[in-house]
Amino acid sequence: MEKPKCILTVDVEALPMRAPNDHVEKLIMGRYKSGDLHGGEWGIGRMMDIADKHNIQMTFFLDFAETELYGEEVTNVGKYIVSRGHDLQVHCHYTFLERKIRERFPYAGKSYYAWYEDEEISSYMIDYCLEQYHKCIKEKGGFIIFRGGEYRFDKAILKKLKEKGVVADSSYHYMRPLKKTVQKQFFFENGLLELPVGIVPEWNKDPEKSLNFNEPYLYPEKRDDIARCLNEYETILRSFYSYYGSDALAVMLMHSWSFCFEKKRFQETGYIDRANPYAAELFDCFLTYFKDKVDFICAGKAVEGHLSEHIDVVEFEEVFERPKQMELKNELEHLEELVRKTAGGRKIVIWGSGWIEARIMRIRDIQLLLNVPFYISRDGGKGKTWRGKPVKTFEESQVNPEKYYVLLIANTCFPEIRDNLQKAGFKENLDYYDAARFLLKKLL
Repeated sequence: MEKPKCILTVDVEALPMRAPNDHVEKLIMGRYKSGDLHGGEWGIGRMMDIADKHNIQMTFFLDFAETELYGEEVTNVGKYIVSRGHDLQVHCHYTFLERKIRERFPYAGKSYYAWYEDEEISSYMIDYCLEQYHKCIKEKGGFIIFRGGEYRFDKAILKKLKEKGVVADSSYHYMRPLKKTVQKQFFFENGLLELPVGIVPEWNKDPEKSLNFNEPYLYPEKRDDIARCLNEYETILRSFYSYYGSDALAVMLMHSWSFCFEKKRFQETGYIDRANPYAAELFDCFLTYFKDKVDFICAGKAVEGHLSEHIDVVEFEEVFERPKQMELKNELEHLEELVRKTAGGRKIVIWGSGWIEARIMRIRDIQLLLNVPFYISRDGGKGKTWRGKPVKTFEESQVNPEKYYVLLIANTCFPEIRDNLQKAGFKENLDYYDAARFLLKKLL
């Protein structure tokens, strides 16, 4: 009997907020000095060493937009991946192309949230990434696959991908799109294959779960966690193939820094630059345990085997039909009224600058309407601004319930945020409103 298939995909990126310096070295190559705790190499090279040991080819989605930040360091990473015999594909965090896009398209929106909905801008961004990609590939040809930064995609970019010879997209994720018509591989109406990042079957019950190596319930903090994590994977993969069918492609998500996530370090600084040796050990154990049960293939090989298959064809409107935005707009107006009334003259701050907030702002600009002086975020404290407002950590903000009211739209998968507010004397509904709870139901 043919084994079910799984694709090990790695988002290769070095976002500036995730390390204080030497971003490519720390966040992609994972290289740390011998004097550091767990010095050595813990990035993509270590991943490939483990995969090679098991004769498994991985797929690396390299963020070519970061060429604007790091120049040839990015294409050198791509060449290194190719030299190791692994599958190199295209990733793009659109925001890093901002300077070029604003020079070329004066009409471009203030934020990148609409750029991938514009065909001209989408065409330019794809061309930019493909130009960098081809610098890494010795021989042209083969299958090119795309993954949007933050898994953001829309009809415009999907149309242009197909026109430019890209054969598949892999941006469909538990967070995107708004409407999930299907959860396993399918064709869009224009013939572009979609390889969704594995959505755990019970996603509609617990939308925070995906087939993500760094999900807290799948990620070890100590060696004793490894056996538990393997049991979780056993349950998830069995459930995945049972739910979607044995022909479903389980696309697993990793990051170049997946072996460098040390929880305490991240919570204190927002940095992902300290090796977690138990993560690398788990990955080795994972491949050892599952390689006889699952056929691990690269994305290029998966595409090759699916272009002629009869699988679902989905029209764009089935996926990108806008939700009841007017209904949500009305609810947000009521939310604003409630927050103003309850705040009673206190300054209103927003805690959360992630994807929930982004979707809200596309419908209603709450931060301006509520005259928000600053955002609170775990990524604050690094001289950042968001939507023109300062971003502070909770500790830096020094908010208290006498002077501030908090509109909480941070993801519900961060319970420590709620704990911190309550420890500081904030009472739910009286001093803060946890909007994420009902917004998640509306936005997913």
